[in-house]
Amino acid sequence: MAIAPLPFIGDHEVEDLVWPRPTLTLVKGLERPKPINIAPIRELPVSRGIDVTERRRIRAAKRTKKRRIAAIVAGSAVAVLLALPLSSIGTVTLSGQSTPGGAPSGLADGSIYVVHEGDTLASIAHRINPAQEGALSAQMAKAIGSSTIVPGEQIQLP
Repeated sequence: MAIAPLPFIGDHEVEDLVWPRPTLTLVKGLERPKPINIAPIRELPVSRGIDVTERRRIRAAKRTKKRRIAAIVAGSAVAVLLALPLSSIGTVTLSGQSTPGGAPSGLADGSIYVVHEGDTLASIAHRINPAQEGALSAQMAKAIGSSTIVPGEQIQLP
């Protein structure tokens, strides 16, 4: 769509000229059919229920109860964890012996161990289970027939 100035012809203005102006006619609106069998509108009773301040108080009480239950559960869990002995947190070797501190030894009963330079029966027994170091070293000495070991020697662990 473009806008252009209307021309002036001599002394006449554009309004004085005869233009084919559109005519407006009023059209009477269409009548709508009247509804059939519609019940009259009536007001329904409105129930007010509980007062707003009372509802807020009830909600706050429920929230407080939930928070108290959560705190009790968390406190109970902490108490149970603190009551457990720390040795139960350690790892267990394949033979079922526990290693304190959680460091797995990797040495299992019946496995073959190759003696390295600087190893002793006590150091090998300490790797298997530090809590029973003396008993294990005595068992290994009895199994090999001597308390002296040589690097490269293969020992079957008790």
